[in-house]
Amino acid sequence: KSLIGTVSLSIFIDILDKFAVATNDKFLACVYGGILSGIGTAIILKSHSSTGGSDLLTNIINTVNPKLQMGNVLVMIDIIIVSLNVIFLRNFEKSFYTSIFSNT
Repeated sequence: KSLIGTVSLSIFIDILDKFAVATNDKFLACVYGGILSGIGTAIILKSHSSTGGSDLLTNIINTVNPKLQMGNVLVMIDIIIVSLNVIFLRNFEKSFYTSIFSNT
C-alpha cells in the first residue's frame, strides 16, 4: 500500500503542478493547502498506508506502540522537522509558513 501511495503522490504532484496557481498569498496557500493535505493524509492513514514521508514513520511507530494516536505522532514528527529546519537552515519565514501548513 505504501508503494502505491508513494507512486500515486508523485504522479499527482506532477499532474497538479501543471495547473495555474490559485493564489499568490502565502498565508492562504498554507491554510488551504494544509486543509487539503490533512484530508488526504487522513484518508491515507485510515487505509493503513502512507505516502512514504513522515506518515510512513508514523505507521512504523504506531505498529511498535499502537496506544499512541497517529495524529499526535504525526504532529510531533512535523514539529521536529520544522524545528530542525529553523536550526540548520535559519530560514524563519519559511519555517513559520511550514508550521501553519503542517498544523492546519
